[in-house]
Amino acid sequence: MERGELDSHELGRDTRMSLSREWDELIAKVRRMNNLSNFMALPRLESLTTAGERGPVVTLTCAPSRCDAIIVLDGEVKSLRLPTDRETVFAKTEFYLQTIARFESATSALRREGTSIAQSDNLTSAQRNRAAIVKRDYELAYVDFEQRLLTILEWLWSHVTDPILTSLRITKPPSEDRWPRLWWCPTGAFSLLPIHAAGIHESGNDSVYDRAVQSYTPTVRALIESRIPSPDTHALSPKLLIVDVSENRDSTDLPGARREVQYIADLMKADSLTRISGEDANRVRVITELGSHRWVHFSCHGEQDLTDPSNSRLRLRNSSISVMDLALSPQQGDFAFLAACETGTGGTSLPDESITLAASLHYSGFRNVVASMWKIRDDASETLVKMFYERTCRNSYLDTAVVPYALHNAVRSLKELSPSAPSSWMPFTHIGP
Repeated sequence: MERGELDSHELGRDTRMSLSREWDELIAKVRRMNNLSNFMALPRLESLTTAGERGPVVTLTCAPSRCDAIIVLDGEVKSLRLPTDRETVFAKTEFYLQTIARFESATSALRREGTSIAQSDNLTSAQRNRAAIVKRDYELAYVDFEQRLLTILEWLWSHVTDPILTSLRITKPPSEDRWPRLWWCPTGAFSLLPIHAAGIHESGNDSVYDRAVQSYTPTVRALIESRIPSPDTHALSPKLLIVDVSENRDSTDLPGARREVQYIADLMKADSLTRISGEDANRVRVITELGSHRWVHFSCHGEQDLTDPSNSRLRLRNSSISVMDLALSPQQGDFAFLAACETGTGGTSLPDESITLAASLHYSGFRNVVASMWKIRDDASETLVKMFYERTCRNSYLDTAVVPYALHNAVRSLKELSPSAPSSWMPFTHIGP
């Protein structure tokens, strides 16, 4: 190494060391502040085991050599090796994402054809034939979609969730209406899979839905923190904020969403609502209102960018709210319902991080978040939303303590009606305590 290069190298090393010392001093300074003694510190094991006080918390990991479930119980942690491997999990994840993409492509083609027909005064024979072909392709795609979903849910049951539930001795439905609680904390490729919907749904009670009331958490620490009510929550408006973008000039209208919003409005008294719609549903107004409301219901389109999750967004009127917007807007809310598409699916470029619209809203301060993992039919969303709010609305007040149970019961009701059509009942999930 030349002398000049050596001097430069020494200077660079000295600079790095100086910056490292400055970093350590800043961290130490922050930790001397009130309630910040653990700032950027690894959590102690004993602090994490408190997460299991209300039920098992299961972290799913997928390492090159093996896949495990790390189960946090009340006062202890245990590990269970899963009967699968990383390569298989990746293959199943790809199969699942391709399944969704194929059906969404068929749905988009049908929607485009419908728009074209609606804009035509006189259909030609070729147009009618084309419409019939697109409709047939959609119907075939729908049947294939449901069957492929059932296939992935059965694999998840036999290779992931059933071994875990068996180890926890949760092997049958509760004899009384006292359902055990269970939290999933998936990492890596597992974060893209519908763990909560695993099961053999066309026969018997072999599914997670039939064994426990489930929730997700981005991290074990996030779950612990979500169980601590913010003292500022009671200072927020005791009104439900409804962000209604069911009519949007830039995307497909959502007639079912319009009906579900009206249904919620009818359940609540007029003075218990703040409703934003039309031109008022813009980015600045919505973010401002989020900061002053305890509860919020989004009725709009959502977009999940699997390659760049921070670019995922809720589409408003002429604008949008991104994951980054939510990260930069700390809240103190108690409940958020994202009746929008693709708000609960993570990204493929950051497989060990749960960067979703739902998780971002949860991290920003909303303790309970209900969201859909991928695009859901308008009519299915409408039905589930009505069932959910019937169970949570009490005299124009939202009982957030029953949120996971209300979602569980609503999903089970839909599942009983159409066990072979999981797309109508499996997308919605709960994040929180």
